[in-house]
Amino acid sequence: MKPVQPLLPILLSGLLAGHAQAACRLEAAYPTADVRALLSASPAQKLPALHERLGQLSGCTIAISDYPTRRVWFLFERRQLPLVLGAVRATERDRVGNFIHMVSLPQFWVERSPAPAGQPLAAGQPLAAFLDNPAKTLGLVSAARYSPQASTVIARLAENHRIDYSPDLPVALRKLQAKRIDALLFPSVIFLAAQKQGLSTGLQGWPAPELGELQAGAYVGQLPDPQQRAALDRALAQIKREDLVGQLLRARLGPEATAHQHGQIRGPAPP
Repeated sequence: MKPVQPLLPILLSGLLAGHAQAACRLEAAYPTADVRALLSASPAQKLPALHERLGQLSGCTIAISDYPTRRVWFLFERRQLPLVLGAVRATERDRVGNFIHMVSLPQFWVERSPAPAGQPLAAGQPLAAFLDNPAKTLGLVSAARYSPQASTVIARLAENHRIDYSPDLPVALRKLQAKRIDALLFPSVIFLAAQKQGLSTGLQGWPAPELGELQAGAYVGQLPDPQQRAALDRALAQIKREDLVGQLLRARLGPEATAHQHGQIRGPAPP
């Protein structure tokens, strides 16, 4: 007669094996360190970081890797990085993975402030006046993304050599402040973040709805496990319903980050 094996160890081994099979780990990245900071936890509003919430809902460990921006997209396009969080939609990336739209970002038109501190800024249509003036130059950040409507305007200006590119945001802002260019075009979060960093002295910005919006969210590449993919899709859909990305952006940058506001936003007056 064979000895009877204890029941408890058998049950425990079965449970542990099932847990090991259910657990998953996904590598992910944010496009830049600034994006990761914007979408990090906001304890005052009791909001978790985007990747933390995704892990909670999907049951997967979301392991964030800190890569340079070009490396992020290099790996994603070669299907070596399955998840990019806080991404802006781009047509060429749609061929590689699925884009999950979570929030729309207005385009911001930025110029030097013509009004002294404490005085209201004059209302008007700066974009139309700018386009009609051949002496005006528009500044852009080289790696930034723009809406289709904005890209059409940029192409028109480029034909007449009216575009000036800067390698990053601080350089572009300094050019505008020094009157080397006449205007800048940014997604809302970029200008509002510049304000928070004290970089917008003497500048004013406002949403330009005629230039459309940018779609921001997450890119999901190929996942070999269909169950993991289904869990991730459900989690991302829930995050979209919660508007977590919009809540995090508004908590840090104000309501203009994701909503159309018709008022103007001005940095401090120059000394």
